[in-house]
Amino acid sequence: EIHEKYSIKIYNKYLMEMRKKDIYYETGNKTKVIKETIKYRLCKNIFPSALKAGILSIGIITASVPIMRTNIIKENAITYMDDIDEYNNNIQKYASEINKMELSDLEVIMKVMSDMWNSIKGYGTPEKDIGGYYRLDLMDENGYGVCRNMADDITAKLNAINPNYNARNLIVYLYDNEWTFSNIDRVFNNNEQEVISNTSDEGFDTTKIWGNHMVTAIDIKDENITLIIDPTNVSLGILKNGKIHMFSTKDGKGLKIKPIGMSLLGIKGVKDHASLIIDSYLSSNTSIEELKEKYGLDAQNNALKYLANLESDKIKSTNINELENSKETLSNIMGLYDRISDHININEQSKHKK
Repeated sequence: EIHEKYSIKIYNKYLMEMRKKDIYYETGNKTKVIKETIKYRLCKNIFPSALKAGILSIGIITASVPIMRTNIIKENAITYMDDIDEYNNNIQKYASEINKMELSDLEVIMKVMSDMWNSIKGYGTPEKDIGGYYRLDLMDENGYGVCRNMADDITAKLNAINPNYNARNLIVYLYDNEWTFSNIDRVFNNNEQEVISNTSDEGFDTTKIWGNHMVTAIDIKDENITLIIDPTNVSLGILKNGKIHMFSTKDGKGLKIKPIGMSLLGIKGVKDHASLIIDSYLSSNTSIEELKEKYGLDAQNNALKYLANLESDKIKSTNINELENSKETLSNIMGLYDRISDHININEQSKHKK
């Protein structure tokens, strides 16, 4: 919005100020801020080559990154049009099936996360990894993906199920913390794990500026809250007063939004960051404790149990219907056999009379 309403110069200044504040917040070192700013200005033309490596690449972000990324996404939309259409058709059918189940918001979230893990080969290096359409790697059961692929897939599916969720991707910094995950089975390719990939630059962890992980944010409008969904680590949290509180860690810490990293999602990413932060200060006054009771680990696992029971009942019902159909088919066959036998007997009797 800043770029659209004002000049590119004002927009560049805004991004530079965000960068300075973020570096100082993470390091508490003004010298480091000056040093990083000088490096930024000297190297700002080398970013495009680093950008090709993917959304988690560590490079020098220029003020034009959101525009560059938006252009790349537009190009990919044309190049991969057929794949995108196929994916969209598939998730529309999936959304229709989910909506027939009349689930609660939490049950929908847990269902979509569980289905994602059950419908792919697992966590691993993606094959396509298309900017703006990372979800395409998870189109079929042979797909592998990492956090960006999984979050993008969950975001697209939740928006198809309920546009009011306003699901969007969120680039964050994933802290090394003690996590307790919900009861969703995950598969890792060749013992790969979701790890914190930090790149040091003269002792400074640059991923604290750019981010190292992607998650999904959705609005629960009836409650005026924004939930954070980490499908890679099958965890939920809440965005409140500009901060993410995770329900899967003892202290609630674990994820932090990275505004500079959000620029890697294009102009939309910058807008999403601004609206998310503003909305988080205007959200419900419901306490973290109350929200944890409703959306925390116990509630998540209870939702999974309910979904498992639904699936079990569905299988039983299907088996009963198949059995009834088999009985009806057998009865029809026996009836046909009796009629044929009667016909043969009548013919035999007719021959004897002659």
